[in-house]
Amino acid sequence: MSQSNLYPIQCPKCLTEQEVELYDAINVAASPELKTALLKNELNRINCSSCDFSFRIDKRLLYNDPDGKLLILLLPTTIDKLPEAEEEFQETVRTLYSLLPDEIKAPRLFLVLDHAELVERIFLHQKGIDTRVAEYIKFMIHSRNLDSIPPEKKRLLYNSEDSSDDSLSFVTQDLESFLLENSVEFSKEAYMAVKETFEDDDNTGMIMEMFPGPYISARQMLLRGETAAIEPELD
Repeated sequence: MSQSNLYPIQCPKCLTEQEVELYDAINVAASPELKTALLKNELNRINCSSCDFSFRIDKRLLYNDPDGKLLILLLPTTIDKLPEAEEEFQETVRTLYSLLPDEIKAPRLFLVLDHAELVERIFLHQKGIDTRVAEYIKFMIHSRNLDSIPPEKKRLLYNSEDSSDDSLSFVTQDLESFLLENSVEFSKEAYMAVKETFEDDDNTGMIMEMFPGPYISARQMLLRGETAAIEPELD
């Protein structure tokens, strides 16, 4: 079930304060229109009652797709504050699991830190693309292009619109301006080769060790200085 509450919000343009309804959790099986609103950048977006300025409120949001078996918690923050976010995430997990009947298997909950990551995770799931493999591909792209795609200044996002049956498309985003820049293509054949390699019993533990979760991010790993991660031999 989707949940919303009233919040006092100040317009960032004219500073007028008003009380608005914002979603804390959405169940997209029960309310598919909320998923559409989220993907169209319209969820938790308000218009100022005074100056009509439109802006989105980035706040804690639980995304639940029971049909697709996808549960994501958005905790807006930055990577340098990840430990605090992970602590809040774990508290949410404990609360969520305590409410479930004993006979119900607890769903797996993932963590994202901003709206773009939430949308990306939804599209990856819709396309049947393994999140960890996608992040490993980002790791390879960053590592081999550190001068042009430095992880401290830019990130890679999966671009569902420009991806095809033959290739996965990633777009670089400048983290200061938030502008989208160049596209990087990765062949679907190469993706399948990476996926099959990590599905091998000898390599499965490797990708889980690289991206244990709940926050799965190649950029985070690179910023921690873990650039010497072992790359498996791809057939």
